[in-house]
Amino acid sequence: MLAPVKREIAPNFRQLLRLCSKVMRQIRTIAANTFRLVFRRGTGLGVLSALAGIVVFIFFCARGDGTLTGELRLRLRYSLAFASVFLTLCSLFLACLSIRRDLDTKVMHVLTSYPLARWRLWAGKWCGMLAFALCGWLVMLLSATACGAFFRARWIMRAEQAHLEPDFWRQQREALPELPAFDELVVQEYERRRREATLPAGATLRDVRKELRAAVRREVQQVAPNGEKTWTFDLGSIDVDGRDVVLEYIFFAREQRRIVRGVWMLEAVEGPGSYRAEVTAFPYTAGQLRIPALALPADGRVRLTFKSEFSDYLVFNYQRSVKLLVDAGSLWTNVFVASACMVLHLGAVLALGMALATVLTLPVASFAGIVCYAVAVSTGFFSGVVAELASEELGFGGMLSVWVSRLGLWLSIGLRPPAVLGRVCDGRSVLSEALVRSWGIGFLQFSVCCVVFALWSFSRKEIDRVH
Repeated sequence: MLAPVKREIAPNFRQLLRLCSKVMRQIRTIAANTFRLVFRRGTGLGVLSALAGIVVFIFFCARGDGTLTGELRLRLRYSLAFASVFLTLCSLFLACLSIRRDLDTKVMHVLTSYPLARWRLWAGKWCGMLAFALCGWLVMLLSATACGAFFRARWIMRAEQAHLEPDFWRQQREALPELPAFDELVVQEYERRRREATLPAGATLRDVRKELRAAVRREVQQVAPNGEKTWTFDLGSIDVDGRDVVLEYIFFAREQRRIVRGVWMLEAVEGPGSYRAEVTAFPYTAGQLRIPALALPADGRVRLTFKSEFSDYLVFNYQRSVKLLVDAGSLWTNVFVASACMVLHLGAVLALGMALATVLTLPVASFAGIVCYAVAVSTGFFSGVVAELASEELGFGGMLSVWVSRLGLWLSIGLRPPAVLGRVCDGRSVLSEALVRSWGIGFLQFSVCCVVFALWSFSRKEIDRVH
């Protein structure tokens, strides 16, 4: 009884495979032609040469802290950051040019007159432009690697090269303390004062929130003279392989030049494991303390306490002043993940440029794309402004403006470059929940909206006939 069913499925499956092969062959052909056109008049070689020149120039012009590890990290950070911005803007302009040039010269009219689905044509051109962007990214990485190797070979103090293995060629995963969200603490304080009827009378809601935030911030960040403060961490499973866990901390005080003395104490929440170390440090200066992995419990649940031996108040920034850094593998794994994130970002930029060029002229599409990219880069600033406006008592028009601004930020945040280059250069692991929340979700939303709009506008455009 199953034999007839198999005979019916087999031809359908083969037809599906032939159709997929035909579609992929068409997309690949268009992508190859698009890629070759970028290099036809020297544009592609010029962009790639400029990328290599920017990396080399910025790398050897930047200055670090005088140590080999610090010099390499800072020079790589600045050179890759400037080059990535240049690559993004060039990719945006070339994407607009790729669509607009074919429309203005009637080449697209000829292509769409053939029995070729428009979405395949659009996908082929997008793949071709993405291949060029990937070449640009590889040129950046190769140039930075060559500069780093040359700089290391010319470094005078040979003893510092031994520290590159634990300090530079490894990546570390950041573990932040388990603390409730700051806004939740503010809401709890507001509800407590409201129940106790201790809210200031006649004050506006904005002033009340401002005063509550200041009060809560003082309570959760300050350490009294000769007092102590405790944080709880979940490091996950600890693989004891001889690599230390690094405690990174920074605190603030009224007098910046007075040495602060204290004791760091680490103990397991459950089970054996403890560590204690006396430290001296200046305020406003990041300090590090290496903790042997053998002192940590297998489940990674630890309690960290700082006992102050200072005669004045100390301030630890909420959730950011204290971190535990756990080894997370090779630097090259981190570079691969960061490269994947950057290539995805460039794909979204190309989709935006091609979508704008479909409905606008080349100058207008290029300008609109640059504006969108600038807004996306500045989303942190604009989000703060919108939050400040939303805290005021606004009318219907004001609230409508706030919601429109939030919608624009929600759409443009996906175009924002992922915060991966700085993390790679600092030796911090790229894979983190914070990156997914801050960039990954917004990127998916923006990409879906951009591709849908691009395909819709491209399919509706009247280019089926040669005029």
